[in-house]
Amino acid sequence: MIPVDMTILNHDSAKGIIGDCFRCCIASLLDLSAAQVPHFCDYDWDDTTGRWFVNLNKWLAPKGIAYIELPVADNGPDSVAKWLSGATAFGFDIHHVIGGKSPRGFDHAVVARNGIIVHDPHPSRDGLVGPQSDGAYMLGFLVHRSAT
Repeated sequence: MIPVDMTILNHDSAKGIIGDCFRCCIASLLDLSAAQVPHFCDYDWDDTTGRWFVNLNKWLAPKGIAYIELPVADNGPDSVAKWLSGATAFGFDIHHVIGGKSPRGFDHAVVARNGIIVHDPHPSRDGLVGPQSDGAYMLGFLVHRSAT
């Protein structure tokens, strides 16, 4: 995992400006630059159809990778690490995305290792202060796709 910092810091969905934290998390996990990863959320913010998710997976498919997300209920400050503790007990050591709330008041994505934040792509490095606006943390994983 090579940390990649955000290139679009401002976030004002009313003006159509969407920060690129998620793109930079995916770039970090794939050891790519931000410019090499499409800004999937830019045109899709507030889209409840999940089009960004479909487009992300279409982009990842030729690489033999898929992206999956799982919600984790907010059960205190260590919710994600506790949720992943079973995986680490079985010897998994994984980098992944955590979606939560930034100190700036927006949903935000960071890179974590086994539930512990290791890279916040925002230059403040403030991390997350709680769950996303829907009340849960989102854990995102890049996984190997099965051949079809």
